[in-house]
Order: sequence, then C-alpha cells, then structure tokens
Amino acid sequence: MKDKFKLLLLLFAVSEVLLITKYRSYFGEFLSPVILFFLSLSIGIVPLVFYKKFETKKISNENKNKPYQFLFFALLAGFGFFKTNTLCREIFNNYPITVQISDIIPQIQKFVERAEHLWYPYKTISFPTYNLFPTYLPLHWAPFIIADKLHFDYRYLANGILYLSLIFLFYQIIKSHTIAFIEKLILIVLPFVGIYAFINFDNISVGVSVEQMIMGYYIFLSTVLVTQKNIYFRSGAVLLCLLSRFSFLFWVPLFLYSVFIFEGKKQLTKAILFLTCGVLLLYIIPFVLKDPSVFLKSQASYMAGTLGEWDRNPSPHLHNGLGLSNYFLSFLSGTNTHKIHVLQIMLISFSILAMLCLGFFLNKNKEKLDRRIFNVGSLKIMLAVFYAFVQIPYSYLYLVPMGVSFVILFAAFNKKNFNTNNS
Repeated sequence: MKDKFKLLLLLFAVSEVLLITKYRSYFGEFLSPVILFFLSLSIGIVPLVFYKKFETKKISNENKNKPYQFLFFALLAGFGFFKTNTLCREIFNNYPITVQISDIIPQIQKFVERAEHLWYPYKTISFPTYNLFPTYLPLHWAPFIIADKLHFDYRYLANGILYLSLIFLFYQIIKSHTIAFIEKLILIVLPFVGIYAFINFDNISVGVSVEQMIMGYYIFLSTVLVTQKNIYFRSGAVLLCLLSRFSFLFWVPLFLYSVFIFEGKKQLTKAILFLTCGVLLLYIIPFVLKDPSVFLKSQASYMAGTLGEWDRNPSPHLHNGLGLSNYFLSFLSGTNTHKIHVLQIMLISFSILAMLCLGFFLNKNKEKLDRRIFNVGSLKIMLAVFYAFVQIPYSYLYLVPMGVSFVILFAAFNKKNFNTNNS
C-alpha cells in the first residue's frame, strides 16, 4: 500500500514539473493553473493523510551504502551540476544585467552598493525612466555583498547557493539505509531534470532573476525539517526563508505549533526566542527602527508595480497558466485596483483558512503524525495556496514550490520517517 502512495507522489511531482515547464498553459490559461494548484496541494496532502503509522522495515543488505554507490551518485550529481551550470552560462551571456531588461538584479546591486558604503538601503532608487522603492528583505540581497566583493556575476552566487542546498539534500539521500538504489537514482535525477527543464524552457526568467537562491533556501529548509532534530538548526533555516520572502509567513505559526505539540514548551520557547532575535537583529533594529514606515513603503511599491503589470493588455505574466490572478483580471468587474484588492483578500483568507485547517488536523492526529512529515507537508500546502493567489505569477517564482516537492519525495521514500517515533 505504501509503495502505491510513493508512486502517486512521484507522479504528482513529475506532473508539477511538466506544468511549470514544457506543458505550461497546455490546458489553457484558465484550466492549467487550477490543475497545477490541486497537484501542488496533493503533494502536500498525501504524506499527511497516508503516512502515519508505518513502521520502520528491517534494513536489507542491498540498501546499505557501499563505496561504489557513493562514488556513482557523487559523479552523477557532479554531471548534473556541470550541465546545469553550462546552460546557465550561455543564458547569462545572452542576458546582460541591465534595467532595460529587468530591474531585479539592478535593484539588488543598489542595495549592495548602499550597504557597502554604510548608507541606509531602503530609500527610493532612481532608474533612467522611473523611480522605485526597493522591496527586498535583507536575506534576499545581503548575500550578494560576497559576489560584489569577489567581482563575479550575482547569478552565479544564486546558483551556488542552490547547488549547496542540493548537495545537502543529496547527502541525506545517499547516506540513507532505507532507500533502495533505484529510488536514490530517481531522487537525485529528478531535481536536475526539473531545474534543467525550467532553465531551458524559460531562459529569460533565469537570466534576469536570482530565484535559484530562494529555491535553494527552501530546499535547505525542507531538508532540515525532514532530517534534523536540533531546534536552533531548524529555526535558523526558517529564519533564512522568513527574511528573504514573506511567501510562507502563514506557515510559521504551524511550525511553532508543531514544536509545541511534539516537543513541548521548552523547545517552543527556544524557537520563538531564536526567531525573534533573528528578526530583530537582521531586520527590525538595523532597518525598521530607522524608518518605521519601510514595510508600508515596500508594500505600496509592490502594489504600484502590480497595478502597472495588470494595466498591460495583455500581460504575459498574468496569462501564463501558473496562477489564478487571470480569473480576477478577466472576470471580476471594477477597476484593476479593486480586482487586486479582492485577490489580496482571497490570498489572506485562504492562507488563514489553510493554516487553521492544518492546525486542527495536527491537533486531532498528533498521536499518529510524524513531526517531520507534518512540517514539510504543511509547508508545501501553504506555498501552494500562496502561489495560486500571488498577485503577479512570475514564472520564476514557481521554482520554490517545485524545490519543496523534491524534498517531500525524499521524505516519502525514506521509510524511517514513517513511524510513531516523533523525536
């Protein structure tokens, strides 16, 4: 029975990759995002519903790691990194960093320049034809100070962070004694296939963004949630994502609630203190206290950019088969400002509803659920909701939920996670 659900998850994950890459909009601009949404939800729901009380099976000799297996998988991963980076290099050469193509990296460059001169970074940026208030959170731009100091392309640093997270995931896969050889092969090949397919299909998104880094953050977070016990390690991974993008803000209470349910008040206190200190030291004290309106200014800037995109007719980013925003644009009456506000309300409402349902599910099934499976499954569900109702479904954003799916597959194939020991 369990093997059937593992295959079902694999089918869902492969289908998700296809709908984000080659078969984007295959079912039309309105049906495709609905199918993608339910696929993404299913990848998070299946582990929560069906993986509860499975006992750890006795480790067979064929699954025990042997030196040649480690070498084989290391060479396989190395080949994947080489092919991916070679393709990226071609794309980077074709898309120079210029605000005329995209302001993503130029905006980050301005952050870095101001930080290096110890200037306050959250001030309006003047580009040749328009002004922009910068919106990125600290861990979205601060790592690129390293790239600037070493004088290399920011996009290679973004790739490097993604590669490091994949190495961490692959290490956990390879060292597992409960995953068969063929399963390890699938778990290592699929991420490369998905990432390579996206890069090859959507050159410009990779050429003008640094979303590979954010994908790396979330793969790292998901792998930590599945494999690590240390509360500070897990909280640090949460903080990394929390201060890079707000897309999983509504999941954080679920993470804290799961710590309380499975590990008690002491561990919960440690997690809250760590996250609070991290947010204070990296965002509130250095930036928000100097300008308490910085968050509101960032949201206003994002709203202005959203409205500009919605006013385009047609907008390639709203009709790309990835998000549900095209429903609101096409079928809702009123001004675009009104439509965006309705979409925002729907995003917040469904996020809160999903959070409450998952919290209720956890409370009801706490004796059956595994902490690790709940954390990564609920993360996938919350991301599915967020990216379904995101205001502008830029294609590169969907690298993040795709990356989390790869880790959920690892959790599903790693039999030791499916038992009643939640430690």
